[in-house]
Amino acid sequence: MTEVETTKVLGLTESDIRVPTQDDKGHGERLWFKIPLPLYNQIGSILGQQKKFQIKSYPHFCRVAVYKLCQICLAQEYDLRSVLGQVDLIREILDAEAYQSAFRGLFDSLSKRISDYIQVGAPGEAARLVLECKKHIDNMPEGFWRRQYKKKLKDDFGQYVRQLGQASLTEFGDDDEGDE
Repeated sequence: MTEVETTKVLGLTESDIRVPTQDDKGHGERLWFKIPLPLYNQIGSILGQQKKFQIKSYPHFCRVAVYKLCQICLAQEYDLRSVLGQVDLIREILDAEAYQSAFRGLFDSLSKRISDYIQVGAPGEAARLVLECKKHIDNMPEGFWRRQYKKKLKDDFGQYVRQLGQASLTEFGDDDEGDE
């Protein structure tokens, strides 16, 4: 199963949720509108469940809603196998490449920071940084990328925690082996 298939949230894929604020030329428009207070509160409730719904803010929620409604309206008028459908497929491919790039970049930066701590004689700070990163990785949505991040963190940096005896590697847990 692909990352896009495993991150479906209420019929939305990860590429549906990642709606940029600008087009590829840097153009974007600001929308101003009022909504009833109960609807606003419902959106706030959804935002409170960020791990489940992966939507971070009111503007983000509105962008996703507008994007999805446009897709629905266009599907009524046009065959989505046309340009819009193909663009969505390309976005999904590019999203996967962006995840891989972010993965490499994060671990390159983490490696540099840990090396800096070790060079200045602060292995405790290196272990603290590893444990802090692990905490954030544990908050990622279940799936392929979470498993990749956890494995890489444990394989590359688990020794700093183990050497200090401050935490056992069971904190890295293999409880995600069954993630889809």
